[in-house]
Amino acid sequence: MVPAVLTSCGGQHAVESGDYTIYVQGSSLLPRGGEDAQIEGMLALHEGCVVLESEESHVWYPVVWPARTSIASADPFAIKLPSGVELALGERVTGGGGYHQPENVEADIPQECLGETNEIAVFNPDADPSKG
Repeated sequence: MVPAVLTSCGGQHAVESGDYTIYVQGSSLLPRGGEDAQIEGMLALHEGCVVLESEESHVWYPVVWPARTSIASADPFAIKLPSGVELALGERVTGGGGYHQPENVEADIPQECLGETNEIAVFNPDADPSKG
């Protein structure tokens, strides 16, 4: 079991373990409800940030994961999806959600984690993304 620290601000949850932080849907993260965009990419680290990277364009997005997502391991880094499936670096994930500008999401994602699009991939709060 990996020790993780859960911090909360305005309904967001930042889950930390070792040098890594992921952002998980909380009670007031926007947007709520379901969105129709397809979020997909490979789990990657970019300058210390946990991101999803497009396999085709190599553009990356910081992520707000669905509720109940956690860090499964800090070494090697892996996350645990709500279904219990673990996702390691380099593995592909897909699920429903949307892409949003930082000012439209209540997550304190550092500026250096934003890619060239300046967007954050936000999975639907109750989504259960699939691996592969």
